[in-house]
Amino acid sequence: MIMKKVIFTLAVMFIVMMTLASCSNDEPVLKQSELLSEKTFGNGGDRLSFEYDANGKLTGYTFTPNGGSVFKAILTEKDGVIYQNAYPFLYIKDGLATKMTYMTQGVSGITEYSYEFGYNKGYLVGITMSSSKDFPSTREYTLEYDRNHNLTCVKQGAHEWKYTYGSLKNRNYYFLDNFPVFFDVAWQMGLLGKCTRNLPESMEMSTGASTYNFEYTIDEEGYVTNVKETQGNLPPASYIYKPVIK
Repeated sequence: MIMKKVIFTLAVMFIVMMTLASCSNDEPVLKQSELLSEKTFGNGGDRLSFEYDANGKLTGYTFTPNGGSVFKAILTEKDGVIYQNAYPFLYIKDGLATKMTYMTQGVSGITEYSYEFGYNKGYLVGITMSSSKDFPSTREYTLEYDRNHNLTCVKQGAHEWKYTYGSLKNRNYYFLDNFPVFFDVAWQMGLLGKCTRNLPESMEMSTGASTYNFEYTIDEEGYVTNVKETQGNLPPASYIYKPVIK
């Protein structure tokens, strides 16, 4: 009887230790009180506004480009597909986006774009982009990370985007620059994998030798409230985060 009690006690201790270990990882946690309501970006002042339900689930957004037409979208989900208005937008499997599709209207007509995503241990590592009009019609992007799970480089053919990081932890700021605005929507929905462990300080593009620098305003709990993006002598862009659920 004593031996059974000892075995039972050891088993309970093991379960408690494993539970504590699983909860002690430092993966970024997005609080409902810190959800992004508006993002202002680009030197022209483009704006992306988000709408949520009572549970903090993203249900729609409005994209207002500087000098362009306002685009409003309502997001609905059915059978593993998230629709943007009436069109399929994101294809979901195991909580991650496997494919993104959208269309844009230009002077030469409508162009349809498709992005397919590959992951490794929950991190986005590959993107295949196809379009109905661009040449070449298919482009492959490879994403590389360091041992701290920070994105260090994105490669596409001869082009590279290299990132550096500081010590600030990434708690609510999803970062994947130089991709269409629709990526911001997928990031905010948490469907493009895990975000970087730390906040990026700079991003250097091999094309044109351009370097972007990022400065952060952090609240008392360590969450980003504002990001100032500067590049050379161009006017700074601003990423603004506002709590939308109390």
